[in-house]
Amino acid sequence: AGAGAGIFAMSATYPLDMVRGRLTTQVDGKYKQYTSMSHAARVIIKEEGARALYKGWLPSVIGVVPYVGLNFAVYGTLKDVVAEYQGLKSGKELSVPLGLACGGVAGAIGQTVAYPFDVCRRKLQVAGWAGAKALAEGEAK
Repeated sequence: AGAGAGIFAMSATYPLDMVRGRLTTQVDGKYKQYTSMSHAARVIIKEEGARALYKGWLPSVIGVVPYVGLNFAVYGTLKDVVAEYQGLKSGKELSVPLGLACGGVAGAIGQTVAYPFDVCRRKLQVAGWAGAKALAEGEAK
């Protein structure tokens, strides 16, 4: 249920992330194509179609699964290991700082595994942008 809710929320806000990705990868000068978020959305829809706002959506969805799964698994395991080390009966008895530390480590591991999907998503988002080729080749000025 949690992954489904996450996928739904990501799908609802994905066009904003896509536009943000395009805006952050453009450089000042000759290849600056967009002036604002609304301008970028209009240009993308006009030149590439409305489906272009969802470029890279599938790798994002695929990336949610290992991130959420690892996050929960590592968090639960770490809580149990730390609780046992502390001489507690269960991970529910951990102090707030220790629980936060377990969550931070679990999040870092999950994000590390999901990062390649994020790179793929960003590359798909800028695909089709007129200035992307020049930016990738270092020719944008």
